[in-house]
Amino acid sequence: QILCFSATWPKKVQTLTEDMMPKAVHIRVGAESHEGITGNQDVRQHVRLLRREEDRFKELCKILRSHQAEASIIFCGLKKTAAALSR
Repeated sequence: QILCFSATWPKKVQTLTEDMMPKAVHIRVGAESHEGITGNQDVRQHVRLLRREEDRFKELCKILRSHQAEASIIFCGLKKTAAALSR
């Protein structure tokens, strides 16, 4: 069994899944309209613009500590970043 998750759906990801999983089931979260796919309107998003990588990491750690959630999903570009965040 193969599972593929993507927060975005660029052409490269589509091609990869079509090659590896010709009978794939595609589940989309959000509504499709003439403006594209929109997320759930009940979800609040906060944006913080931080230039330096170390500032981003510190800010994310601060946010995670302040919410003390049971579980969180964070998309990281590197395994070492994910490992550092999990500590």
